[in-house]
Amino acid sequence: MYKNCLFASVIILAMGCQSSGTKSGNTVDTISHQPKKDSITDTLQQVIQQPAPASEIKESHVFFDGTYRLEENEKSDFLPGTQWLSLNEANGQFELAKPDYTIEKGYDECSGMNTESLSSKHKTLVYLDFPQLKTGKVNSLKISAAKIWPKESASFDFQGSKYILKGLGKILSTETHLLDDDKQEKFHEVKDYSLTLSIDGKDQGIMLNESSFNDTFMELVFVGDLDRDGKLDFVFQVPRDYEEERVVVLLSSEGYTKQYTASRQFDC
Repeated sequence: MYKNCLFASVIILAMGCQSSGTKSGNTVDTISHQPKKDSITDTLQQVIQQPAPASEIKESHVFFDGTYRLEENEKSDFLPGTQWLSLNEANGQFELAKPDYTIEKGYDECSGMNTESLSSKHKTLVYLDFPQLKTGKVNSLKISAAKIWPKESASFDFQGSKYILKGLGKILSTETHLLDDDKQEKFHEVKDYSLTLSIDGKDQGIMLNESSFNDTFMELVFVGDLDRDGKLDFVFQVPRDYEEERVVVLLSSEGYTKQYTASRQFDC
């Protein structure tokens, strides 16, 4: 009697284990085809937290007045082609026009090099070489503060949209400078500077990105619609050193993804 009961118990236990194992296997297969609960959340967080890329630097399509040094036997070719336009200012108004300038040869005693100087007959901010630009008056906005320091911002309303330029970076020290009109201005020593742009709250990326400045800083010198697409374009002066001139142009028709730059060194 005891042996029969023991045998029956073993059979029942074995059947229970087989049934349980089969059910567990089906459950595992079903779950394996479903995404993990946290995987979607993690993916969304990565997309949201991913910063917009910095604009690409292109040293072309932009030029400005100044004296340029020439290597031995080098010939200047300041504005090649026929597409160049000059961005001229008169009485606070801007206009794109065909360039009208003079070129003067000279010699730089500091560097011991021959030079040629490009000088516009107008008040020209910059020369531009883009096929989408046309001659004529340019719709522009007034700039209240040219320097955009870290933790500061400049906003512009244009065609129903709000543009915000925001400065980021570290302020290492602060000095007070005396300007030509006897006014005082605070000047900061800045490290790891970047300038971001947002339109109607949507991040457009990093417009400027400089690790340091040597007794200089950026200035916003033009805000307006150069390419006539109903969106704002920007022109900056961004010298990285006190012996450098440098201009940066950002166009909305290029998606603000390229920094078109030109620079000139005048160190010894």
